[in-house]
Amino acid sequence: HGRLEKCPSYTSDDFTGITWLVGIIDPQSADIRLEIVENRASMTMVELFKKYIHEGTTIMTDGFRSYPSAMASINGVHKIVNHSNGFKSLEGYHTNNIEFMVFIKI
Repeated sequence: HGRLEKCPSYTSDDFTGITWLVGIIDPQSADIRLEIVENRASMTMVELFKKYIHEGTTIMTDGFRSYPSAMASINGVHKIVNHSNGFKSLEGYHTNNIEFMVFIKI
């Protein structure tokens, strides 16, 4: 029984009572995977990435600190969108497809 936070960009797992919902979406097929996780530690993300993401896939993320090791575990290409600089990277990458999931009531 956690609480829903409106801001998904927390950089710490130190908040109590928060349920983390991690979302993965394939922008071509719109196939969505949502999973509740206890934390966003590297090992948690490694397990999740190996479960849902094909090796060598290019992934766009907000650059959370546990993602680089998860990306390395699947030999993926990691494109980071720094939301402090805008909703799109200079190369045109974005996370808008999954960010929209905030509006879905579960």
